[in-house]
Amino acid sequence: FGIYCGYSASTEGLIQSIVLIGNGLAGSIPWELSLLAHVEILNFGFNALRGSIPTELGDLTNMMYLSLRLNTLVGTIPTELARLTRLTYLDLHDNSLEGTLPPLLGRFTLLTGLLLDNNFFTGTLPTELGQLVSLTGLGLYFNNLE
Repeated sequence: FGIYCGYSASTEGLIQSIVLIGNGLAGSIPWELSLLAHVEILNFGFNALRGSIPTELGDLTNMMYLSLRLNTLVGTIPTELARLTRLTYLDLHDNSLEGTLPPLLGRFTLLTGLLLDNNFFTGTLPTELGQLVSLTGLGLYFNNLE
């Protein structure tokens, strides 16, 4: 485990990825990230981010990889994330997220990895998870699921 900070840009100079792993970032995730319309990879893992997941992240419709693992995020998975139809990897494990798993997760038909373990999710698994035909990795342990 090391500290990593980086970004990549397309040939047009548009930011496509932001990776800020293990930098001790604190505070909330800025909604202004939604203004970076060409972002495909967003990885803020291993930090001290708190607050809820901004609903505005659903505006990043080019997003393919989203990792907010190992932070102290609270609240539910925003329904606005359903607009991320190109998403192939979603990692929200090791936070303090709660509520039921939303049926919107079934809309991520390209998803290969879904890691939601070690949160406070409750209830039953939505039947819509059966629509994730590309899924090869699923982490749900250490929740309160039935």
